Amino acid sequence: MRRTFALLLAAVMAAGTLTGPAMAAESQKEGTADSASQEVQEETKLPPDPEGTVTWANLDSRIRSGSLSARVLSENISGIEGIDYDLMYEDLRRQLNDIANAQWYITMMGGDDSSLANAYDSLRDTFDDLKDGEVQADNADVVWQLNSTVDQMVAAGETLYITLVGLEQQAADGQRSLAALDRSLEELRLRQQLGQVSKQTVNEVEAQRTQVVSQLSALDTTITTYKSQLQTLIGEEPTGEITLGALPAQGEDGWTAPDYEADLAAAKAASWTLRSAQKDLDDAKDICQEVLLKLLDDGRTFPDRGQERAWVVRVAINQCKNWKKSAWFRRRAPLEEGLHLSVEAPEPEDGSLLEQVDRLLQDFQKRSVK
Repeated sequence: MRRTFALLLAAVMAAGTLTGPAMAAESQKEGTADSASQEVQEETKLPPDPEGTVTWANLDSRIRSGSLSARVLSENISGIEGIDYDLMYEDLRRQLNDIANAQWYITMMGGDDSSLANAYDSLRDTFDDLKDGEVQADNADVVWQLNSTVDQMVAAGETLYITLVGLEQQAADGQRSLAALDRSLEELRLRQQLGQVSKQTVNEVEAQRTQVVSQLSALDTTITTYKSQLQTLIGEEPTGEITLGALPAQGEDGWTAPDYEADLAAAKAASWTLRSAQKDLDDAKDICQEVLLKLLDDGRTFPDRGQERAWVVRVAINQCKNWKKSAWFRRRAPLEEGLHLSVEAPEPEDGSLLEQVDRLLQDFQKRSVK
């Protein structure tokens, strides 16, 4: 065995000696290509947002780099991807050998090695799973789940950004309509002085204007709250004071016409929720198959269908319990679905703010005609 290993090592060294110049030239070419790629990336790199502002183009990167939760998840992903499974395999093998030697020593001394036996069995399950590649597959699923959580945080931030842009537009439209209402109200007061309208009519319009102002104030409070949430997502102090850039319009760089079917397929492929549900469905199918095999292998007969059904149900329950005791299920630690933010824009009970202002203006115009 050692001689074979030595021969293999010598062959590898000889191959390295023969291919060294070629590999060096190839490495130089790759280095030149990497430099060119880096230059292209630097040219296409988006400029940073000015202080106190955030733009749609930089929102994704700012959430991933600024959010504390996103950074923690990214560090966990790096830690899992950096696991040396070969080293883990050797460590587990050495631990199993140490436990086995300790068991032999205790047995020779006439002691009780039950605690060591339990530790050995548990460690052996992990060792076998690592050997069969199940640990690696489970960790790959964990990385998928962590990446999905980060993507959900980014999606929540984008939804919040879009909602904020809409709310700010609604507030600006409301202020313009309120200014028009103020001008109309001033005219109405002048007509009252001339005796053309009654004091009651002016008071009604003033009361309605007060209600509109109150709703605009509530809208400003909501905008401030949502801006604080957005600032938290990008890792800034939540002061509620931040300027949002405009959303990209069709035809601008970075905008592509939506392909809903392709986007839906991509979302399904990247969804951890659907993948997890599929894995649970596969586990359920495996359990059903094992129950049916047990029923066929048992060979017993039942006096009626009711007793057969009860036996199948009991075996299925036991199989589910065994699955929950498995090493894979013990390692499985589901995460939360991610950050969920409430971004629903508040609406007045009697309709939108602009609709109320428009009704006031129309009512004023009707009274002016009279």
